[in-house]
Amino acid sequence: MTEPTEFTIEAIVLRRALTTALAFTDRTGTWPALENVQVKVIDDGIEFAATDRYTLYWEHVKVTGEPYGLLIPAHIARRLLTMVPKGTARKPVMGMVSFARVEGRVTARFLGEFEEFETSITFTPPEFDGFPDYQKMLDGWSEIDPKTYAHEVHLSPHFMARVSRAITARGHIVEPIRISFLTAHKPVVLHGPDGFNAIIMPVRTGGAS
Repeated sequence: MTEPTEFTIEAIVLRRALTTALAFTDRTGTWPALENVQVKVIDDGIEFAATDRYTLYWEHVKVTGEPYGLLIPAHIARRLLTMVPKGTARKPVMGMVSFARVEGRVTARFLGEFEEFETSITFTPPEFDGFPDYQKMLDGWSEIDPKTYAHEVHLSPHFMARVSRAITARGHIVEPIRISFLTAHKPVVLHGPDGFNAIIMPVRTGGAS
């Protein structure tokens, strides 16, 4: 039985996944496997994942062709982002990116809409062991009795990003940010070690209580 050799993904989907994943890859150099974006075959597509041990990102996307698993080094992921145009709200990037594997090397090829232009990057995926089995961790959490859950809150991604940008703009903060909340409808309060304070108002959902 021959191994899968090529799959194709929408360029806009790849750009979004890699941009997000790069925010979660490890930058300390202490765990080489975590300096990569993991691509894993799952269901009818692939799953991107990245972690620095303290935060975790994963996302399932559909592809065509014959998907296969691999690790994409962070520096290659950044090169792939330069290969695929950003696009705009009015004119999002169109086109597809194929990942073809030949004798251990992978060529990622971007083909713009209507074959306007084509560009490619070839790299050798690393074979590091040690990328965490995050699915096992998630499955374990799913077995926890809901009656033992702490209060749950629903936050707007827009507000979370705004506070995150504000904290980042203050410079390098080593000490942790303290976050506290009381109920699903009370503000989430953040206290920084340098005197920074903020709140994020939760949003109401149909299932909130």
